This record gives sequence, C-alpha cells and structure tokens, in this order.
Amino acid sequence: MSNDLLDRINDQLAEIDALVLDDLLPPLEPDDITLSVLARRWGISTKSVKNRMDKLVAQGKVERIEKRGPNGYKVSTYKTV
Repeated sequence: MSNDLLDRINDQLAEIDALVLDDLLPPLEPDDITLSVLARRWGISTKSVKNRMDKLVAQGKVERIEKRGPNGYKVSTYKTV
C-alpha cells in the first residue's frame, strides 16, 4: 500500500474513533460501587440491591452513574449525594 492510501485510511479511522469514543460511557474504575459489590457485601441478590438502590436514587440520597464495564456492557455505579 502506498503512503498516501495509508494516510487516508488513518485519517478516516481517526474520524470514526472521534465519533464513537465521544458516545462511549466512561470506563469502570476499581473503586466504583456497583450492584455486585453491594450484593456481596450485604449477602443478598443483585435484584434486591437494585430495588433498594432505585428507592434511594428516587429519594435523592444516592446518585446512579452509568459506566462501561470491562466487557463493554453498561454498569450502574452509585455514590452518595
């Protein structure tokens, strides 16, 4: 391949990267509190934790922050307000 063709391909890839990366959720951090973390800590199911956390979010006591897990799926993380 010629350098000109490689430059055009790299330019297009950079443009696509910019479009996609702007829409990605931030990555999950090691200190994020997730449903799984709380379920293990409290010894209950993640579904029960989600129900409890949804109530706290509705009451304005906790904030839900969507992040991107290591597998690329959306993960809810929580922090106190």
